[in-house]
Amino acid sequence: MYEGIDNILLLSTRRAIYQFISKSPGFHLREISRRLHIPLTTVKYHLHVLTKRELIKEKKEGRYLRYYAINTVGSHDKKLISLLRLDIPRIIILYLLIHYWSTQVDISNSFHKHPTTIEYYLKKLMDVGLIEQVKPVDGKIYRDENPRIIECETVGREKVYIIKNPQQIYDIIITYKQSIIDDTISKDLFVWISFLQTTGHPKKVIAPKKWEKSLDDVFWEVFPHPYHV
Repeated sequence: MYEGIDNILLLSTRRAIYQFISKSPGFHLREISRRLHIPLTTVKYHLHVLTKRELIKEKKEGRYLRYYAINTVGSHDKKLISLLRLDIPRIIILYLLIHYWSTQVDISNSFHKHPTTIEYYLKKLMDVGLIEQVKPVDGKIYRDENPRIIECETVGREKVYIIKNPQQIYDIIITYKQSIIDDTISKDLFVWISFLQTTGHPKKVIAPKKWEKSLDDVFWEVFPHPYHV
């Protein structure tokens, strides 16, 4: 006989595991155990029950089995979450959310990563539709959505990378932040992204080097330092 979801989740431990996976999809067994402070064997047992009753499903990603609540995360979002959980793609996306555009060389130099490594992940991000490569026109990038005009100081006919839909990415990161952002640099970048969201996107965005200077000015205004001039 089929057991209703309330009966399946009757045990408080099982309910806690299910709720955690629903809010933070994509964690693996040991991470779930660590975050919830529940013994590994106990988590494994309840995951087996939840999987058998088709409330969650497991997906092999690399060397881990990761768990997702059924009907809570769309297949496209699942791909994006899986990619954003990787350190380099996540940092690239956060970097572009702040700077709006960048070249492959600038990203590589900013995070001290080999150009071929950055190129590999930029292609991955383009394949899933998170970013696109564009060619500035007269030093500007024109978008249908906000920001509408982005100043872009490039050399010659150099192409740059931008995020296709910044709001969509921000929404995904906010929704699944707990399972995506767990390193110091990502947390620091996310603070700035949250600040930008509260101020709104301007219709015209200045070039990254000028933007970094304005960010620096805002930072020292909010967090004054006695030695800062």
